[in-house]
Amino acid sequence: MRLAHVQVKDPRRTPLLGEGEVPVRTILELLRRHGYRWVAVEWEKKWHPEIPEPEVALPQHGAVPGPWLEG
Repeated sequence: MRLAHVQVKDPRRTPLLGEGEVPVRTILELLRRHGYRWVAVEWEKKWHPEIPEPEVALPQHGAVPGPWLEG
């Protein structure tokens, strides 16, 4: 399997990765089983001013996906 890019967006406005409506953990674990090891996190404050500041959310977003991709 060749995979160049995967983008997952969660429609629920939550400051924490993996707590919205999209099963992010399940998706990353499935990708890991197929050899995918990288993830980039976007924080779209410009388009969604109601979400928390990046200083609040990005540390959590940086820490959470690691174990899901490490297995």
